[in-house]
Amino acid sequence: MNRSHRLAIAHIALKYNLLENGIFSFITNLGNKDEITSQFVKIYPNENIEKVVNDIVNLVPYELDTQALSPEDKQSFQTIGITKKSWYEDSYIHITSESSFDESLDPFFSEKTWRPIIMMQPFIYLGEPRSLAKLRSYGFKTFDGIIDESYDSIEDPGERHTAAMEQLKVLCSMDQEEVLAKAKPILDHNYDLM
Repeated sequence: MNRSHRLAIAHIALKYNLLENGIFSFITNLGNKDEITSQFVKIYPNENIEKVVNDIVNLVPYELDTQALSPEDKQSFQTIGITKKSWYEDSYIHITSESSFDESLDPFFSEKTWRPIIMMQPFIYLGEPRSLAKLRSYGFKTFDGIIDESYDSIEDPGERHTAAMEQLKVLCSMDQEEVLAKAKPILDHNYDLM
């Protein structure tokens, strides 16, 4: 949660009431409001920052599977070993929030990238620019043709995040069965390649 794109996901989840129909987890300590504001403004500088920050502070922690952990354990909680199949079976779009988004790094793929591939789920990818292009260079397929993945080439982090979230809205407005039917050959290919 201490990264700009993750704060922005929380904002979008709140703004569009995605928490009701989605599966989200926001558990990490946010730090102080000045730190949150300085991170959030990188992505959405024109929003009502004070309201957004207050909404996010009031939301966190928003937990799926860490309620029984002590506060100390929550701060060191790693998602690397956690994948609950039922969460993927109960949803059909994955928001992949990679470790870096606006740090001008070469795209890096952690376990976050591989989860929706292994679980055969379409995804919106929030990583460094050209992350999807790099993934395709390894032989994986992505979902251009179902959605507009041109967001992947946008350098500006705020514009890239906004464009990716627009595609999330497109996916959410489409018929789930239609999306999955179009995505099945891609999902099968990626799973087999993985």
